[in-house]
Amino acid sequence: MKATSKGETATPAPPGDVMSSSAFYRQRAAECREIAKSASDAGTREEWLRLANQWTYLALHSER
Repeated sequence: MKATSKGETATPAPPGDVMSSSAFYRQRAAECREIAKSASDAGTREEWLRLANQWTYLALHSER
């Protein structure tokens, strides 16, 4: 999921895509961490890192 401008909706990969659920979630987490690196303020950076943690949580639980 890529960052979008206001008003746009990011779309996850379609069901049945070749990427596994875990890989999909880990990719989203990595993207959130990359966006966090370029955040202009601490609050925004923390929010992107929180989202990255949630994607990582989903990846871990999808592997069970």
